[in-house]
Amino acid sequence: MGAGIGVMHYTGMAAMRMNAVMRYDPVLFVVSVIVAVVLAITALYTKFLASSRPGDVHRWWTRLGAASVMGFAVAGMHYTGMAAAHVFPSTSSDPVGAGLDPTFLGAWVSVATVVITGLAIFVTVVDSRLEAAANSERLSRSRLLEAIESISEGFSLYDTHDRLVLCNSRYRELANAAPEPGLVGMPFEQVIRLIAERGRVADAKGRVDAWVAERLARYRNPRGPYVQQLNDGRWLQVSERKIEEIGTVAVYTDITGLKEAEAEMAEAVRAASQARTAAEEASRAKSAFLATMSHEIRTPMNGVIGMTGLLLDTELTAEQREYAETVRQSGEGLLAIINDILDFSKIEAGKIDFEEIDFELRVAVENVLELLAERAYGRGLELVYLPNADLPTWMGGDPGRLRQVLTNLVGNAVKFTERGEVVVQASVVEQTDDDALIRFSITDTGIGIAPEVRERLFQSFSQADGSTTRRYGGTGLGLAISKRLVEMMGGDIGVESAPGKGSTFWFTVRLAKRPAPPTAKQVNLAGLRRLRVLGVDDNATNRALLTGQLGAWGMQVDCVADASRALECLRMAERDGRSYDLAILDHQMPGMDGMTLARTIKSDPALAKVPLVLLTSLSYRGCAEEAQHAGFGAFLVKPIRQSQLYDCIATVMGMASEPAPQRLITHHTLTETQSRGRVLVAEDNVVNQRVAARMLEKVGCRVDVVANGLEAVEAVTRIAYHCVFMDCQMPDMDGYEATRAIRQHEALSGTHVPIIAMTANAMESDRDQCLAAGMDDFISKPVEPDELATAFRKWSQHAADKPSSPESRGL
Repeated sequence: MGAGIGVMHYTGMAAMRMNAVMRYDPVLFVVSVIVAVVLAITALYTKFLASSRPGDVHRWWTRLGAASVMGFAVAGMHYTGMAAAHVFPSTSSDPVGAGLDPTFLGAWVSVATVVITGLAIFVTVVDSRLEAAANSERLSRSRLLEAIESISEGFSLYDTHDRLVLCNSRYRELANAAPEPGLVGMPFEQVIRLIAERGRVADAKGRVDAWVAERLARYRNPRGPYVQQLNDGRWLQVSERKIEEIGTVAVYTDITGLKEAEAEMAEAVRAASQARTAAEEASRAKSAFLATMSHEIRTPMNGVIGMTGLLLDTELTAEQREYAETVRQSGEGLLAIINDILDFSKIEAGKIDFEEIDFELRVAVENVLELLAERAYGRGLELVYLPNADLPTWMGGDPGRLRQVLTNLVGNAVKFTERGEVVVQASVVEQTDDDALIRFSITDTGIGIAPEVRERLFQSFSQADGSTTRRYGGTGLGLAISKRLVEMMGGDIGVESAPGKGSTFWFTVRLAKRPAPPTAKQVNLAGLRRLRVLGVDDNATNRALLTGQLGAWGMQVDCVADASRALECLRMAERDGRSYDLAILDHQMPGMDGMTLARTIKSDPALAKVPLVLLTSLSYRGCAEEAQHAGFGAFLVKPIRQSQLYDCIATVMGMASEPAPQRLITHHTLTETQSRGRVLVAEDNVVNQRVAARMLEKVGCRVDVVANGLEAVEAVTRIAYHCVFMDCQMPDMDGYEATRAIRQHEALSGTHVPIIAMTANAMESDRDQCLAAGMDDFISKPVEPDELATAFRKWSQHAADKPSSPESRGL
């Protein structure tokens, strides 16, 4: 720009025409050019400086200054140039020099002007673009700074030389509380040392140099986010990342809230752990209390109920029998309440366990009916079991829990039925090769249930109404317990009922199908097929049961409802030469009862040869003797077990050709035939010793009694018992330790005696403890005579089949 001004000035001077010679002072000439160049540069710098500074007012004054300097450049150069010019008069009459044509000089000046104007325009355009780029850069930087300032995290950018290039106020506040902008440009090490020396970081207190060294190491080799605590208790998560050719970007996040939440969570977990521990302790204490109470209550109850049962088997007056029956019923009622409370407590505590053992389904149901038969027949009710023909025989599951549900539902049906019958049915809903869904239904002719009541029947402590408890008793827990047990066995439970029309309670359970074990009793039906049998019973359900069961064995069965029709059928068959091979008579029938009908048959020479079997719902003292005098070859008490009916018929038919009178076949004679053996009872309570011994003697066992575990071990090592009934809690040596000692001895001798726990502890854990000690089975006190006899028959037969096989133990 300065050169252009100089060229323009001196060109213009050269264009002048005069009669004189012009000479220039070299020094002033140079000074004029320098003035033009320097002032022009100053003007341009001032102009660009105005463009780079924010603010319209400031920029306007700066541009005004730049224009003034440019004016000084033109004027200064001009007057310095004029001062450098010296004009000398010429001796020639013509103008000095060659002279220039005015047109040519005008053109040249125009060209020079255009060139200078073009350069000025070019410089202006370039200047505008540079200014626009500068503005854009300023805007981008401003937006970046605003964005960085707006984030809640601290932000910093250090260049490749570890100098702070950019940061936001959050970084200053979180990292070093230094609001001054002088931080920008500081080396990283200086910044963190400043932070440490100002006491901002808790970990740097008293160890500034060490902390700075550790922080530098992390900075130079970032390995992911890390956490540091400030001196005011806040926590920062520092995330650093190195970017090639840019530097290190760091984000500082305040995670104090997260840390506090973690601390609260840890405290909550600790509190929950303590609460769980306390709950477990309380649960253990509750379980221990329940076990203790169970033992303390069941032990005397075993004596009360057991001795009362034995008392009722003796000669008593009517008044004495009434008193004894009352005592037994009260004891059984108390025991039922205790069992409900214990079971409900175990379910609520999640302590219910289920076994997976093989069992005979029919026998499991028959055990329940036999247990409740006396109660049902005492109320004048028929109790009948009707299994479908396609029902599998051997199943896998928990027979104890199945019996518990059945006992509850059948017991309720008997309790709430004044007259009529209770029918238990079992059928297959669906089955595969591996398992079957079995449906049990219990139908009664009792009081029925209103629709609005049915919905709450399966809730805890619920009965139909308050009067139900007052009239029938009970805790209201039985159905709730049954529902939980059925659901745990993969089934469902429900009820269909109407007031005054009886009820049908049903439930389903899924059980595994199992093959019959090698030791299972095989029924020989060859001798019974094609036998002609006449059944006489006034109850239609019982007639259907006889027809179905005997028909399944291949017999030809006719059933009638009364004695007159029975005599008519017998005489007609005799006339036609198709006499009956056997007649099965019910005891209690309207018109002519079974005893009278038997005497009538035996008094008729044409019919006297027909063997007779009596089925009775109520056995009384002298009943067997009366039946024998009436001409019966056998009598059984309902409900009739399928196996007992088969054994009875087979035995009666074997006796038919014997001319001499034979002993009457009863449930007891069949049991005694199968149950003779020597048994050891280990029990420290004298009353319970007598109860167990007497019950076992009644089924034909020879019983030895010992009072503690030491005596039991000694007795087993000397005598080969068929079975041992072992109490678990005894002085000197308890039942668990005694069992382990016996099993150790057997490991050397190669023998194995079945040991059955007989304990007042009824918890599932007690059963597991018994089995873990080496016992084979488990009976809870109070012990029922049939339960004791069943256990003996089961395990004594097992021992006879496999006398030296400890591995054959199992439930």
